[in-house]
Amino acid sequence: MMNCENTSNKVSVIPMSKTIKHYAIYGLIISGLIVLGVFYAHATNIKDRLQNKASHAQERVKALAAQGKNVVPIITMMKQVPNIVQREGPLAAEAYLETIHEKIDALQKNETSNTLHTHNLEPSGLFSEEKPVEMIGYDGHIMELFLSRDDRILFFNNLNDPSVNTNIHYAKRLDKDRFQYLGEVKGINTQSLEGVPALDNNGFFYFISPRRFKQTHSTIYTGTYKDGVVSDVRIVKGNINGRKPPFFNMGVEISADGQTLYYTESIGQKGGGPPKDSNIKFGIKKQDAFFVAQNSDVIMQHINTPDELEYAISISSDELTMFFNRSKMLIEGNQTVGADLKILIAQRKRKTDPFGKPKILETVQGFVEGAAITSDGKTLYYHKKNKDGIFRIYYVEHLDQ
Repeated sequence: MMNCENTSNKVSVIPMSKTIKHYAIYGLIISGLIVLGVFYAHATNIKDRLQNKASHAQERVKALAAQGKNVVPIITMMKQVPNIVQREGPLAAEAYLETIHEKIDALQKNETSNTLHTHNLEPSGLFSEEKPVEMIGYDGHIMELFLSRDDRILFFNNLNDPSVNTNIHYAKRLDKDRFQYLGEVKGINTQSLEGVPALDNNGFFYFISPRRFKQTHSTIYTGTYKDGVVSDVRIVKGNINGRKPPFFNMGVEISADGQTLYYTESIGQKGGGPPKDSNIKFGIKKQDAFFVAQNSDVIMQHINTPDELEYAISISSDELTMFFNRSKMLIEGNQTVGADLKILIAQRKRKTDPFGKPKILETVQGFVEGAAITSDGKTLYYHKKNKDGIFRIYYVEHLDQ
């Protein structure tokens, strides 16, 4: 998880209570529009069911907001219902409303621990026991991994902590358990934080930095990569960047073809530091900009939760498998032992399908984050805090089924 706080670049946010009230009211208006006008063309029975479920959802969300619960992720989902009706039909909208009610149930019952969303998930049974990776020529912290799609170059950042200057580095892959350190990536590192690197097959490089957050409200940058150097560094255009606080982006991942950008939309807390909430979304490239996909919440309906953090995305080359972290724990300065951090896997049959319910990588344990999968899907790398308190690389191998 990229903590977007550095020595002189704190993410400033507004009080959460105001955000909840604002979005709860907006969500009620949206739901009202659903009830009043969207369903008129459909049969009475489905119309009545949708009206009842939408009305019930808005009342439940209103009650939860009054209790001070974080309803923003649920409101975001509710806003998608009219689009789903128009694009996919009333039955799909009804199924989506049922998912919304399941998330409301979890929040209403105050089931907010990892026991609800992580420990009760099914183990994947897909990967071997973990093994350490040797990084020749570098003995520092290694975090937020990204492996180039040809499996040759590993990008990473050093310790993600306000006490140090977090920069992006790279290394050459010698074999599955050895890398040769090559140094810092040139052209992008500053005295601010730079991290969470990603690279598509066209040479476009992406990363996170709060270097100008106060002026632009943007943290996702891009540039052109070649031989260890990034040029023409600029803010990613479109509407995935630039939302006013408390919203900010702390993670980024790019598809192999460069047409889909996956990112984390997070809700900050006063003074900066780890977020109160974080969900995974994606945007589609149009010319030289990325715009939030209309079906982003539908695709991620089994991924995002209303009361935990989803972050650290790694997408396979075919975009049918996604690895990510889920945690309730707020990580202040990487001081926690991270006992409850888990890397999850979610899969789908087609790129147009929602990701299925995630499963736990049960052989990956400890303070583990930042997965990176090889192009053939057989080796998964990630960072883990070792017994000496240093973040290093470990890997697991896919078991033949």
